[in-house]
Amino acid sequence: MKLGFFGMPQGVSNYREGVDACVANGLEYIELYNGWEFDGRLMLPELIRNARRWKEYADSRGIRVSCFSAYADVVGENRAAVIQQLKNLAEVCEVLGCPYLHHTLAPSMESANTAAGEVFEKAIGAVREIYDYAEAHGVKCLYEPQGLVFNGCQAIQRFLSEVGRDVGLVADFGNPLFVGESAKAFVTRFAHRIAHVHIKDYLVKESSAADPGKYWYQAKNGDYLRDTIIGHGHVPIRSLFRILLEAGYTGAYSLECGGLEHAHPEASALDIENTKRFYQEALQEVQAGLI
Repeated sequence: MKLGFFGMPQGVSNYREGVDACVANGLEYIELYNGWEFDGRLMLPELIRNARRWKEYADSRGIRVSCFSAYADVVGENRAAVIQQLKNLAEVCEVLGCPYLHHTLAPSMESANTAAGEVFEKAIGAVREIYDYAEAHGVKCLYEPQGLVFNGCQAIQRFLSEVGRDVGLVADFGNPLFVGESAKAFVTRFAHRIAHVHIKDYLVKESSAADPGKYWYQAKNGDYLRDTIIGHGHVPIRSLFRILLEAGYTGAYSLECGGLEHAHPEASALDIENTKRFYQEALQEVQAGLI
């Protein structure tokens, strides 16, 4: 299993420390994002210098980059600047030897009604521009179901149909819940386009329950969601692994874990333990079915 950190464990304050955390936890991969040494607001020459120095250190520790993710808004007031930042990060990926650049589109949790209008069209134009630039640098762009606008099977299918590029998808195990859908439906429908995976788990309280208060998100259908340790929530992790394995997925998996429990010093170790156990159980089920 190609497993690595995306959400960094407690106490990590830069990506060198992130490398050390991966090694300490027996992982071989890391997923970077636009922060710390790779803050997209830095000028390109500094980003490239940082990438070369970091890669030398990561290589010395045996850590590889599975994906580079960027939190971005390509439809807002600073659209042009954000697009340029993402182009710069595509060059960073090239230096890092990272095959994938994944970025958000319209990350706000605003009404999904805007998906049919200007927001959707602006995002499609931005994706085409960024994709073409990244492709010229040997990097493939990926997108995940995220927020309320670009989320759910119907919205993602429209996105894929209109973008006119060979974009890949990130199977995020939690995000479909925000529009009242399941990760199982998403992974099943788009298994052939999935190039990377974000593993996370959520506790879910139905909309009829009392508002649980701080640290809970509210989904489009009114349900309440909160991040939790892998295996402690409602996401069918093992079933999702099985669907991916049956579809022939051989890519990397990133632990994107958050929530109150992750302040506990053993949280990351438990995430890893449960993830590996679920994966092995799913693998055994698939292999048994092939005999």
